[in-house]
Amino acid sequence: MTISTEDSEPRLMSSTASAMWHRRKYANDPAWREEKVERIILREKLRIKEDPIFRAKKQAQSAAFYAEKLEKVPYFKVLRDIRNWIDCFPAIREQLHWKYHDLAWSPQKVSHRCASCNHKRTRGQKLWLRRRTCDSDTEQFDCWACFTSDPQRALPEGFKDITTVEQLRARKKQLFGVTVHTCSSSPKITSSSDNP
Repeated sequence: MTISTEDSEPRLMSSTASAMWHRRKYANDPAWREEKVERIILREKLRIKEDPIFRAKKQAQSAAFYAEKLEKVPYFKVLRDIRNWIDCFPAIREQLHWKYHDLAWSPQKVSHRCASCNHKRTRGQKLWLRRRTCDSDTEQFDCWACFTSDPQRALPEGFKDITTVEQLRARKKQLFGVTVHTCSSSPKITSSSDNP
């Protein structure tokens, strides 16, 4: 008697057949895949909350990843600052423009499928980049991670030659006439005329 790996429950199969069934289901059933990913994320969040050793391990991994990005990716600090401006300062957000995208920022998280990586952000994101030049009838969005994978495309109009945070801040002051001060918890904007 043979077991069909197409319709059978994975627990009735050998470990190899079960793995094949899961891979096929993951590849071909988007709803099942998203549900599985959500379960994994929720399980990990719960473990982080309840297990201090695991939480410390994840924090160390995150800190190491961030430090490596700061060291090895030249545009990381610049793009991080631009993202912070978008999230924190509506006055600056409204003045940033890109050649092929429009900002789609919302105070609440919105769920879209990224047109670049085809990953649906089921829990949503506050920031999406809406494509201006898409041929389809429906709107297409890029997530921030995909959008910033090409730093030159990710830099707004007027910022294309920027390579350092210092240049970025000087250009912002030149273009917008504002200086962003970020204290640990309360960012504020002052106009250049307010500065002594």
